[in-house]
Amino acid sequence: MPKENFLTEHDNTWLHFFPSDHLGKTDAFPSSLIKAQGVYVTDSQGREYMDAISGAYCVNVGYGRDSIVDAASQAAKTLAFCSPFSFANPYSTKLAQTLASLASPVVGANARVFFTNSGSEAVETALKIARAFAVKSGDGQRKWLVSRDHAYHGVTLGALSVCGFASLKEEFGPLLPMTATIPSMRDSSDPLHDLLNATPGRGKDVAGVLLETVETSNGFVTPSTQYLDGLRRLREETGALLIVDEVITGFGRLGSWFSAEHYGLEADIIVCAKGLTSGYDSLGATIVSERVALAFAQGDESMLAHGATFGGRPAAAAAALENIRILDREQLLGNASSMGIHLTNKLQSLFVDHPKVSGLTGTGLLQAIHLKSAGSSEPATTEEVAVIRDRLLNRGVITSLYYTRNDPTIEIAPSLCINQEQIDHLCLVIQEALK
Repeated sequence: MPKENFLTEHDNTWLHFFPSDHLGKTDAFPSSLIKAQGVYVTDSQGREYMDAISGAYCVNVGYGRDSIVDAASQAAKTLAFCSPFSFANPYSTKLAQTLASLASPVVGANARVFFTNSGSEAVETALKIARAFAVKSGDGQRKWLVSRDHAYHGVTLGALSVCGFASLKEEFGPLLPMTATIPSMRDSSDPLHDLLNATPGRGKDVAGVLLETVETSNGFVTPSTQYLDGLRRLREETGALLIVDEVITGFGRLGSWFSAEHYGLEADIIVCAKGLTSGYDSLGATIVSERVALAFAQGDESMLAHGATFGGRPAAAAAALENIRILDREQLLGNASSMGIHLTNKLQSLFVDHPKVSGLTGTGLLQAIHLKSAGSSEPATTEEVAVIRDRLLNRGVITSLYYTRNDPTIEIAPSLCINQEQIDHLCLVIQEALK
């Protein structure tokens, strides 16, 4: 409940997607986190919580990884900054080679990697590449950028233009013209049909189609075999570039380096961030197939007129490289797969017929419990969601519980180092909170 309206130490702090007048003045959330280890975080009052959402779907290797901090620190001591407008540096060069190899099942061999600072910037870069590639290929009528309903791809104006939530866009218009959305996977199994009806040129005027394999802002809905087949046909028959947003799904959460590989899906561009460094530094990447990248490697006039001062900083790239080593060395992709199966089985045993649960979705370590009002088929109310959220917090669990998305869900996306005992405890806490 609200506390008295008085000045606090947080009054100059503006959090993201958070009411600026609530921080430090409500009991709903801990106002500040001060330390973390493994899958647990501690607030400024000394209370410990299991972080069941890995920060912001990003701390894939878990907290307290000193080797990542040491790698970034050593790189910064050796080379604090290297302008990406003029020079390569050994850390970003090695990381580009590593990402090109990891992404090859999706985008093919010899990909080029463009580094940014965040997922939003990586998406922005991909959208600009898609339009510019059409121009450089003599196909300049391809201007349309298409995404899906109920999809979120970032906060920069280009990324926001292809957002599938009108409520997030209405105060910031006018946004980019020639953007469209097609139905989400909840509402359609034929993306090719949807795309042909989304633009005046029936797909032939589309520069790029941006989507996630798992709809992370739409209840973690996963693709059917029919839907995946439709995406393959879409790419082949329309010529539009397929851009896969792996900002949340990348780096092991589904048991593969990229979720597109998990689903056997090929694409032209991958965008990633979050799990790339597990949140230990700010870094995004746009991984571009050789076919597309070559259009920008034909002399001075062909270059991509786009950049980011801090893209691929030595320290950030070094952090990413050590993060990837940990994922590989500790076989955390395999752990995500096995723990994902265990989580699925546990959720099904506890919640399939639960009076407050309307469904379970997701896969791997990216799963959701959809909430309804007891004795009804209607989604849980705002008040009911608030009660469940507070019960979880009071029992030491932080998760992502949104009422403002397509329907209210408890989202579960823990660090990939989570073990079976911790998953069992998490599920029992959720069961208690839903009583």
